[in-house]
Amino acid sequence: MSMPRFDNGPLASTTLNVLTLIPEGREALVTIAGHEKCDGRLRKRTYEFDRKLDSRHLFQQRDVDELQDILLIAERWRDAGTSMAWVSDDHCVAGGWYERVLSADAAELDGPCARLRSLFEAMQLVRNVIEAEEIADRLAT
Repeated sequence: MSMPRFDNGPLASTTLNVLTLIPEGREALVTIAGHEKCDGRLRKRTYEFDRKLDSRHLFQQRDVDELQDILLIAERWRDAGTSMAWVSDDHCVAGGWYERVLSADAAELDGPCARLRSLFEAMQLVRNVIEAEEIADRLAT
């Protein structure tokens, strides 16, 4: 008896990427749900999305949209505590550079936002591959 061959095409590889990002995405959702600005409604949405991660039913466009909504809220909180500061340096050709400065609250959200954005972008890529395959199937007929 031979073992089934794993199809390592675009859909399989993008799906695998999403699955590898789920643990960090889950941690980010916990951080966002525990944030002081998170109200009960958003907390419920983060918990519901976390359950979808468990069930692996997360490749519908509505799931990608839901994650994007949660992410955009968290990024707004982070961005509210972010500023740019000029760092002077006489030895720099430009005389210095701008540096992103985060408040303590924004710094707490920076990592989780980045991890959630990675998960969102990977999920969106899966949706794009699915759509591309559907279009290719239609064109082939």
